[in-house]
Amino acid sequence: MCCNENCIESISIYPSSVTLRKGEWYYDIIAEIIPSSASCNVRWSSSDTSVASVNASTGYIYAQNVGSAVIRLDCLARVPVE
Repeated sequence: MCCNENCIESISIYPSSVTLRKGEWYYDIIAEIIPSSASCNVRWSSSDTSVASVNASTGYIYAQNVGSAVIRLDCLARVPVE
């Protein structure tokens, strides 16, 4: 995946698993993009927003309900405006 001239080699999310109770927030999710010089816009998303919602820009997770959801991070290329 390439963003501008820098190709992303990998994206890792830490921690890999979190358990929350309904109504709890989680603020400590960390994304590591390799190389760190890659320039892109990140967007967080949830596989099931009825279970866990996630703020698209910050990655903050809110437990909506009982169940499981996968939190995903996408790197979107920054397109220069001319």
